[in-house]
Amino acid sequence: MKTKIFILIGLFVLSACVKDKKVGGKCEYTDIKENVMVTFIDGELDSNFTISFQPSGIDTDEIYRVTSKQLTGITTNFKIDQLKNKENEYVLLISERTKGSCTPFIIKKIELKQ
Repeated sequence: MKTKIFILIGLFVLSACVKDKKVGGKCEYTDIKENVMVTFIDGELDSNFTISFQPSGIDTDEIYRVTSKQLTGITTNFKIDQLKNKENEYVLLISERTKGSCTPFIIKKIELKQ
């Protein structure tokens, strides 16, 4: 019986000492600009909503989504009601991850293309 307990304690100690490869670490980003158009607005613009943007002029499945909460922390140059006009084109300034395992991209700025 004492041998079994000793083996279990030994296995527990060994398993606690095993070091897995660390996930995360320092991440690096590069800034890119992407021309996009609003493809969908989920919710009402005067409350909680999510805006879906898709690159303009390109046939792709890539979609950028921004919630109303996230939008408050992003620099913009337009009034919120202008998002309803699906003809408007926007430029997203995106920090895209090039190294590490952090957030894949961060939308820093959304500008209405003039």
